Amino acid sequence: MKKQYLMFFAMCIVYSLSSQEYLQSTLKTTDPSKCYVESIIPDEYEEESSKVMTFPEYKWIEIIPAKFKIIKDKIVIRPQSKSYKYIPAVYETIIDTIWIEESYNELSIEPAEFVIEQIEIEIKPQTGVWVAGELDPDCFSVDPSDCRIFHFVETPPVVQSIPVERLKKNETTKSKKIEGVYRLIKRHVETRPAKIIEKIIPEKIEVVSRKVVESVESKREKIVPAQYKEILKRNLIKHGGMISLREIPCDLPEKGKYLPIKYRPGSIGINSDAIKDIDQYILTSMLNNKEINVEIGSHTDSKGDDELNKKLSQARAKAIVEYLILKGIDKSRLIAVGYGKEKPLYDCVNYSACSESLHEQNRRIEFKFF
Repeated sequence: MKKQYLMFFAMCIVYSLSSQEYLQSTLKTTDPSKCYVESIIPDEYEEESSKVMTFPEYKWIEIIPAKFKIIKDKIVIRPQSKSYKYIPAVYETIIDTIWIEESYNELSIEPAEFVIEQIEIEIKPQTGVWVAGELDPDCFSVDPSDCRIFHFVETPPVVQSIPVERLKKNETTKSKKIEGVYRLIKRHVETRPAKIIEKIIPEKIEVVSRKVVESVESKREKIVPAQYKEILKRNLIKHGGMISLREIPCDLPEKGKYLPIKYRPGSIGINSDAIKDIDQYILTSMLNNKEINVEIGSHTDSKGDDELNKKLSQARAKAIVEYLILKGIDKSRLIAVGYGKEKPLYDCVNYSACSESLHEQNRRIEFKFF
């Protein structure tokens, strides 16, 4: 374990030396007549569009009703016959079944069924930084910085939950038989003609209306296409965090305008209230005026280690700059500076004499337009 801490400490020294070498090389090329500030280079992201199906393709069914027509039939209920004097004809009664409405099959629709599911899309990857912590009790170095134990603090990925509907069952049809309607007709049939005197007895006719099926019920189907939603993902392609010198006007005021973002001790996140303040005080002005640039200065309270406070303030300023880049502001117009606890509003070097309210006001963001 001790070897691991020594290895990490050596890596931090190499990173610090590389940043210093970068600054030293930059300082050699700067103009002494101009003014510069140590700006934190933001992370670089690449935007990727992803398509998510929010509603599935399914089959739609339409019922085409059956067609009927009315037919009128002439039914002879008593045929022409003859009668004779004294010897009448003899008849027999017959009952016929006449269908006046034919039976058919009636179709109905059973609707499709859907289920709602949640899918998670990672829109920002997991990142992490090394943070100095307590001293190693087994360390024998006279320099406390040699005994500092570093911890790797991870920032979890940002995941967005998207509700989508999945097709559980397509629409179907079911059939129901509709019974027909019939009518009984009595008919007299001659079994023996009359004799002696012949007499013509005319036939009797009855008109019967019948409803018959001309075309049966059917169905028509079509495919309803799926629906999709475009999701924008940000992929980290290059880590920032290095310090570079950025030119600023020499007449830029020492104190900037106050951005009312309240940070908890040790936190760097931008919540929804902070986003509203950044949009109101900075983003709107930069979108309306393409000529202005801005310096984002982050300050901490006087608690804790100087170096850790410096890195904390740099991370806060870097987070705000990366948000403005995401909203469309060119990174060349943005300068992120972490002042740590170098420029407090209230002198709280002996922080035990300061109230928590004063420490909270020292934990602030200032911005300067130029």
